[in-house]
Amino acid sequence: DLRKMHYLCLPARCLCKAAAATRAQGMCPAKVQICRETLGPHTAFSIFFFPPPTPLSPSMTHDNLLGRYRAYLTLERAMADNTLEAYCRETARLLDYLDEHALTLRQVTLDDLHRFTWLLADLGLSPRSLARTVAALHTFFYFLLIEGMVDKDVTELLRTPKYGRHLPEVLSVEEIDLLVKTIDLSSREGQRNRAIIETMYSCGLRVSELVGLKISDIY
Repeated sequence: DLRKMHYLCLPARCLCKAAAATRAQGMCPAKVQICRETLGPHTAFSIFFFPPPTPLSPSMTHDNLLGRYRAYLTLERAMADNTLEAYCRETARLLDYLDEHALTLRQVTLDDLHRFTWLLADLGLSPRSLARTVAALHTFFYFLLIEGMVDKDVTELLRTPKYGRHLPEVLSVEEIDLLVKTIDLSSREGQRNRAIIETMYSCGLRVSELVGLKISDIY
């Protein structure tokens, strides 16, 4: 029962409205996530209210468990969509593996997780993908620990496999100059494109970082 409310107001007024909305709807104020984005002189807030969840049960279905895990990754870890989907996919793969070997989450040991990752390696998973799988396992078992479904985090000693890193291929100064010179500055779109290229090149930004850049990030 997740509810999302949007406000466009000053911070002080927003907090007052958030408290009033929480009381009016009978929602639990224990867990409230506020996403803030500056828009000119105002501040936009996306506020999530949700009631206290029912305790997790060992008999809970995989779909329900993954749904709760997805909500945790979204609301409390604020993960990007691609990372969230990857973590849920790797977790679902682990749950299927445990079912095949008649293991419950409380019975899982470090050796079981080692065998699981070795199986993935035998199936041809790259070291980079294995590292992502191990990261997903760490996050999942921490989630289980704080929810009381396991007594200890068995991934504490589970190490992330090392993988080689390659230097990225970059454009030369001459290629960048040629690219900038091809932009038509007589139009607003051209001026925008020039600003995009200059910002990305001078700051060494990734495309995703450039797209997500906010006015509040610029000092």
